[in-house]
Amino acid sequence: MKFNQMHHSIRFGVEAAIIFILLSLCLVPAIAQDYSQNSAAEEVLGSLLETVTVPSGGNPVYTTNVLEAGKRYIIQAPGVFSYWDGSTDGADAYYDYRDQGVDYRPLQIDGQSMYDIAKTNGDPVEYNPNHFYETSIVGSGKPLMLSIWDPGPYGDNHGSLDVKVYQGQPEAPACDRLLLDLEERPNSAVTAKVVDVCEHKPLKDVRLEIRVFHTYDDQLKKAINGNYVDREPMYTDRNGEALIPVSGNLRDIYRVDAYASKGDEWDTSDRSIHVTIGEGATSPVAVLLASNWIVSERGPQGNYDGTWIRRPGTNTFDASWSNGSITDVIDITSVEGNKVTLHRQGNNGDYIGTISPDGSSISGTASWYAPGEKWSVSIGESL
Repeated sequence: MKFNQMHHSIRFGVEAAIIFILLSLCLVPAIAQDYSQNSAAEEVLGSLLETVTVPSGGNPVYTTNVLEAGKRYIIQAPGVFSYWDGSTDGADAYYDYRDQGVDYRPLQIDGQSMYDIAKTNGDPVEYNPNHFYETSIVGSGKPLMLSIWDPGPYGDNHGSLDVKVYQGQPEAPACDRLLLDLEERPNSAVTAKVVDVCEHKPLKDVRLEIRVFHTYDDQLKKAINGNYVDREPMYTDRNGEALIPVSGNLRDIYRVDAYASKGDEWDTSDRSIHVTIGEGATSPVAVLLASNWIVSERGPQGNYDGTWIRRPGTNTFDASWSNGSITDVIDITSVEGNKVTLHRQGNNGDYIGTISPDGSSISGTASWYAPGEKWSVSIGESL
């Protein structure tokens, strides 16, 4: 008996050890995976501030922490609860997914549905079968109020949602530095390009102060300390660019100095470039600098006469046709030799034209034109 009892004890101990090892093998990856997910979440979201259990009975609950005014917080709402007797599911933070009730936006944050907050933020609001939703809010200097909304009676509701509040990662400081680059173009023009230093994104409405020096006289065959001209300030377009035409005597050299600034909070940048006046360079300058373009559009679908007025110091025109009944905004986007491209913002189309030899007009077609349609420009008042 003693031998049999010992045998059974050893057998039981071995079986228990095997079961323990198997359970350990199953649980360790799960624990490690959960830890990994939490660590990744905290790395992206910032530290977990607290978890708040929100009951489905409608009574509001509050975070124990005050949410700092102006600071961003991430809200995660996983899980389900029920609006009905005899069930423990059927609704989550965004949806009554059992009956697809359109009046249900269950989880409320400071009196507004989390669904609507997420939609305003541009976060996903589609139904998630995993019942996990996330958005962000900005603290108001007080605790956060959370509740479940039910347009019917609350007495048959069951369950709760465990809402997690994370401290959002500090937002990167706004970029306050810009970079100006100058590139010589055909027909003795210069393209000024301005981007921010942080992400090199084009900067619109940067002010450019421009000075042009006469530095070489081809007739004298020598460098000179010639006169300079301060040009009217220009402003970059939506591509961060401005076109600076340069006129002068054939084969003479001019230095273009440009100084870029964008409000008091931004650093400034300046650059210089030398430009040689080439054949035909003075021809397109007149039309490119004109402040008033007289435009005719002709074709089988109709004829339209317009006036395009340049915004001072820019390559952008406020355009109108048919005595002002049609309006739009037009940008000069490129000049290559005697070819010019302009973008029409209203229909996201492009005018493509050729500058005439004497520089007084442009003619061409457009990306939305039907066959046979043409447009042309003649110069009104020059700058």
